[in-house]
Amino acid sequence: MVKKNPIAITRLICILIYICLILVYNFRKIIKAKRIFVNSWGFGHSITDTSAYLNHYHGKGIVISLGTSFGQIPGTERNNFFNFLQPHKLIISLNIPSAFVTKDNWILVHPLSLVILRLFTFLLGNSKSIIEGSNEQININVLPKIISRNLGINLIDGEKILTDLLLSYKIAENHYQSPHTIQFFFKQPELKVEILKSKLNPSLADFHKKNLENKKYVCLTIRRGDAPYHSNANYYQDVIRLLHLNGFGVYLLGDKQYFINLTEQEKFSYSKIVINCKINKEDSKLLDLLAISNCAFVVGDQGGAWSLVHAFNKPGLIINSSCVAHLQYNVECLPRKWIYEYNKSEVNDANILFKELYFRYKPFYLTHRRLKVIQVENELDLILRVTERYINKFEYLVERKMQKKLTNYFSSNNQLKLAGGSCYSDEYIEKLVFG
Repeated sequence: MVKKNPIAITRLICILIYICLILVYNFRKIIKAKRIFVNSWGFGHSITDTSAYLNHYHGKGIVISLGTSFGQIPGTERNNFFNFLQPHKLIISLNIPSAFVTKDNWILVHPLSLVILRLFTFLLGNSKSIIEGSNEQININVLPKIISRNLGINLIDGEKILTDLLLSYKIAENHYQSPHTIQFFFKQPELKVEILKSKLNPSLADFHKKNLENKKYVCLTIRRGDAPYHSNANYYQDVIRLLHLNGFGVYLLGDKQYFINLTEQEKFSYSKIVINCKINKEDSKLLDLLAISNCAFVVGDQGGAWSLVHAFNKPGLIINSSCVAHLQYNVECLPRKWIYEYNKSEVNDANILFKELYFRYKPFYLTHRRLKVIQVENELDLILRVTERYINKFEYLVERKMQKKLTNYFSSNNQLKLAGGSCYSDEYIEKLVFG
């Protein structure tokens, strides 16, 4: 293989050297650590799983956040400024330079990092430290205690609820609704953002003061991609107009460039409404955190950016959430529609939606009718109606509560119990048929 692809081997060697250099630079943290978690999963996991781990072990462990340079591989980028919000500098950033990383060798980086770390801790005389690399296992260890505390039940019952939920995900063939999404149901410890302001250079400090500090604005999340749960809708311009009419500026999160390209094609004038259209990607990593922490609320597509929203406990409205079970603390969700493929009519039977289809997002054949159903995004008029109500009734100023109609009717649904600080759009519930 060396003869066939020397460039690939050279890149891999450079990655190994880089990992070693970062570990050596942080040897004081590593030599003292009783537990070390190497976290290399997607962007959302880099925030949610890391926070859960550090909060659970209360400073007894450190996290090595293994990712790539911003813009290299979707999902693996890291916002290293978030690390400053964690106590005692317990996160080691290990961002592999773009020049070394490819889609082919990235899959090897995580196991190689674990091997090098184990060898390094042995050489440092800290071979007793517990080294962990499975995000799913981390959540399985952490979540029962969180579940039992939030529901006021014993740990054994908390473990049973988690087991039942994980089984529901698997039965529904839901690979992305992994255990970490349960973390989104619970309020997070308060974060102090003042330290981030000290990281601003003079130019960004001036931008922050003029555009974000004490300003009335909303963050809009945009998530494009080829996965079934990524957005295909283009409601952004209409929602931005609605926000503008109500006196809000807009700060874009996520796939900002998609929106800019779209608006340039359609000659939509956004420059006076969208705050950060000219901010580059590197500066955005710091400003995104400050923007979220200070915004009125967040609206838009579900995606990794909502892990930052969750970290700050900010209110929000997720448009076209998928699956129906997708919920988040202090956030209202407008789920996608399930429709019958043969006649395009909407599935509005609450029993089907909150039982058989609850955890699903892929096309499915309903067992009692053998009819195929698929998910589609909501019509623009409903999206605007929901958003307008959310704004005009100042829903974002009141903590969300799950509708009692749902918790009473589906009293055995543990997900609804855990997500008591979340809710669905009333317009969605009003369409459902119960009984």
